[in-house]
Amino acid sequence: MLASTAALQLALGDGAWWSVAIPAALSLLAGAGAMLSERARRDVARTCGAELALEREQVRSLVERDGLKDEFLAAVNHELRTPLTSILGFAITLLDRHDLPGEQREQMLRTLVEEAEHLEEILSNMLDLDRLSHGKEVLRPQLVDAGEIVRRTAAQLERRTQRAVQVAVPGPIPVRVDPAKVERIVQNLLANAAKYTPAGSPIIVAAWSEDGGMMLNVEDSGPGIPEDERAAVFEPFRRGRDAQRAATGTGLGLSIVDRFCQLHGGRAWVEEAPTGGCSFRVHLPSVPDPAGLASAAVSGAPELLEGRLHECTDRAARPLHAM
Repeated sequence: MLASTAALQLALGDGAWWSVAIPAALSLLAGAGAMLSERARRDVARTCGAELALEREQVRSLVERDGLKDEFLAAVNHELRTPLTSILGFAITLLDRHDLPGEQREQMLRTLVEEAEHLEEILSNMLDLDRLSHGKEVLRPQLVDAGEIVRRTAAQLERRTQRAVQVAVPGPIPVRVDPAKVERIVQNLLANAAKYTPAGSPIIVAAWSEDGGMMLNVEDSGPGIPEDERAAVFEPFRRGRDAQRAATGTGLGLSIVDRFCQLHGGRAWVEEAPTGGCSFRVHLPSVPDPAGLASAAVSGAPELLEGRLHECTDRAARPLHAM
């Protein structure tokens, strides 16, 4: 009888007390514990579910990236082997055949130079990506005429590939940028356009001043890129589905373009060109000059601006094999 009448005294405040029989108190505590346990189970289930979903996404990403790297290695093997085979074949022919007509020898030598420059382009992209991945790439901004860099780089591609390049640069584009990286941006965009523009169709490149910086537009007449794939083509090793069928490549060039734009605080994107191909666009802001060189040149020293433009563009626009 004592157990049945035993009670638990609970303070309610203001001097009031609540008397609860012990069996009832134990029942209340058990119910509260069950509610807390169920809530804890739900919280754990939600947490575990979120973690599992994150792990699945990470695994999927790793598998996809591993597959992309395999494709990249296969592409690099092809891209390196093709010019090396050509270089070796022409070099052996030139050594063994002393009776070749002068015109034929000149064409072979020209091909050797073109293939060597193509190899250097591939290796430069790989080294650039490695430095960017390890945070070793830094800006070395100078006041330059970006329009002159565009014109000279386009002329180099035209000479090397015998492809027609239509250049529209209305005048000087004075900006403070890293001239070597601007040249690489233009080189990679033009090389990409050359892959997908049919023979006989021109590559179109335009540059102009805009919003205190420079705009660059490179158009090709290729198969184009579906809208849902346009952002992905700037990722390392990525190439559009139609691009993979149209031409070979490593998938590094556009990634380098995007990373160099980001270093400048700019951006790169792609739209559909009027020709049905791609219109790759780049905006680079003028990097602020801590020493105030740019503002001094614009406000009161035009001859200083002109001198720096000539100095920097001459240095930045050297042929690829001379750098």
